[in-house]
Formats: sequence, structure tokens, C-alpha cells
Amino acid sequence: MPPAVLALVLSIGSPASAQEFLSRAPDPVALVQELSSKDEAARQEAHAALLEMGEKAVPALLRGIYAEEVEGRRLAVRLLRTMADPRAGRPLQQRLPAEPNDGVRAEIVYALGAIRPGGVMRLLVDHIRYEKEPRVLRASLAVLGELGDPRAVAAVLDFAEAHAEDRYLLAVSTRALGDLTGRRRFGVDLPAWRKWWDEHGAEFVRRYEEALRKEEESSSRPRTSSR
Repeated sequence: MPPAVLALVLSIGSPASAQEFLSRAPDPVALVQELSSKDEAARQEAHAALLEMGEKAVPALLRGIYAEEVEGRRLAVRLLRTMADPRAGRPLQQRLPAEPNDGVRAEIVYALGAIRPGGVMRLLVDHIRYEKEPRVLRASLAVLGELGDPRAVAAVLDFAEAHAEDRYLLAVSTRALGDLTGRRRFGVDLPAWRKWWDEHGAEFVRRYEEALRKEEESSSRPRTSSR
């Protein structure tokens, strides 16, 4: 519990009164506003209180991703990433292309990787086509790799070929290719990646989609009692 909140609780007296206080306070909206404070201690305290509050803080944090101060937006997104609440998925997807700060955009990408809302793979595939900042591209490629959906391979391979002269982006994109396919032996050898994908990519994706369909059918099948 943040020190200021603990001090207030202890000053109340009886356990019943303290419990009543905790049921009413602190106000998540006010705490989210504190994330934009110039006072680092106040920011840290608000961050800790919101983290302690958990899912109850999510609606206020979703307002916080539009805060005027960059630090306020960044901390709000980071908390949503930690909480990984599904309610944050769509708002963060909508915010990503509009967010002006590259550091906050990177945080949004990592948060989407933690939450994994529907459509996130396609969003990030589109995003790497127009994003210019290396830190956001690194985040996007890393999350695409973590998602493990081979339908992203073609776009990541195209990206790697388009940035072959940039050693940093080449390394990041080929690492994502390895994560997406489970194949590491090609390293940064783009001709080898291209040859393998042209020969095996369609079948690789077909098998993945077939496995997805079987999983969906299995999960939607009514369970029968063993009795």
C-alpha cells in the first residue's frame, strides 16, 4: 500500500472505519492524474496505489492514455500492460496509430502483446509498414514473434528485405522470423529465408490454420459428463 494511503488508514482508528475508508478511497481518477505529476515521488505513489487497486483502476487508466503529459500516458499504458485486462485491448489498438510519442507507442505495443486482443497481429503487421522509429519497430517485431502466428511471416520477411542495410533492424526482424517459424539456422541470411518461405510458406500457414480450426472445434464441442 502506498505510504500516504497507509498513513490515512492508520490515522482513522478502528479497523471498521479503516475498512470503510478503503472501500471508498483512493479515487482512481485522481490517482491517474497524479501519474502526470512533476513530483517523481507522487508519480511513484500513484503508480503503486493503482497497481494495488487492480482491475478497478482500468476505466480511469483508459482515460489516462489520453493525458496531456507524456509521462502520464506512458505510466498509464505500462499499468494496463501489467494488469493485462482484456477491456484495454480495443482502446489501445485505437490509440496506437494516433499516439505522437514513440516511447508511449512502444509501451502500447508491449501492452497489446500482453493482452493479445483479437486482430492484434494484423494491426502490428500494418504498423511496421509505416512506423519510422526503431524502438517502436523493435517492439512491434518482438511482439509479432511472441504471438507466434506464421501468417505474419510474409510481412516480416518483406520488412527485413526492405531494411537489409540496417544491421539493427535486420537482426530484430530475422529474430522475429525465427520466433514465428521455429527455425533459427538461417540467421540473417535473407536469401535463405526467402527461398524457404517461397517453397514451404503456404503449407506452413495451411497447417497452422488447420490446427486453429481443430482447436476451435474442440473448445466449442459440448462436454459430456463421465457419470
